Amino acid sequence: MSGYTWSVSSNITIISGQGTNSITVTAANNIGDTGTIVINNSNGTQLAYRPLWVGPPLVYAGTLFGNLNPRLYQTETYYVDFASPGLSQPWVTWTLTPDMSSNFFMAYDNWNNYCNIQFGHRDYYTLVAKSSNSCGFVENYAYLDVSYRGSSGVFYPNPVSDVLYIELTQPSAPVLSSNPTVYDIRLYDGLGNLLRQASANGGTVQFRVSDLRDGVYFLHVYDGVSNTPEIYQIVVEH
Repeated sequence: MSGYTWSVSSNITIISGQGTNSITVTAANNIGDTGTIVINNSNGTQLAYRPLWVGPPLVYAGTLFGNLNPRLYQTETYYVDFASPGLSQPWVTWTLTPDMSSNFFMAYDNWNNYCNIQFGHRDYYTLVAKSSNSCGFVENYAYLDVSYRGSSGVFYPNPVSDVLYIELTQPSAPVLSSNPTVYDIRLYDGLGNLLRQASANGGTVQFRVSDLRDGVYFLHVYDGVSNTPEIYQIVVEH
């Protein structure tokens, strides 16, 4: 059968079949975008018009959306956002490296474009979202620094270059106003020199460390009850 004329958008190339009732096409480039195919009969009458997606998924550039400094044992949500999903939703697969058995790592529905992670270890992680369709795939990356959680609170980021945040645990039961829980927080260098000190009964304490040299420091946290502090290693790295 002949007498058919096919026209396609610039991102589509006709391989064979022009003039017949079926054609074979391929993507003209590897850039995700909408495309069109139109067929006319020998009289020039349009018989069909079809929009379709050409090329791999188009997603927002850069890292994934989500907290890049997650805390231990708290569930964090990460997602990849499509700048234009095309005419069908791409499928997303997730990879976490290192994928340790104590990390409770799960991907949920909604076309799998988001996942929830609960971290069981303090470490540096790479999270990859691979968005795929029949034309190809695009990978988005997030580099995660999981902060350390001690019994007195959470300390992050670590390594730190500017401000160290110490989120102190609030008392789990009411305390007498005349005898509140008071934390004594101190930062020492490797020689035992006291560099920073603060007192608080909860909330967040900030130590600015931008003027300190690169190296290992030690955070001492006294809970106001025990004479022995909790000690955490802090790395300053500019």
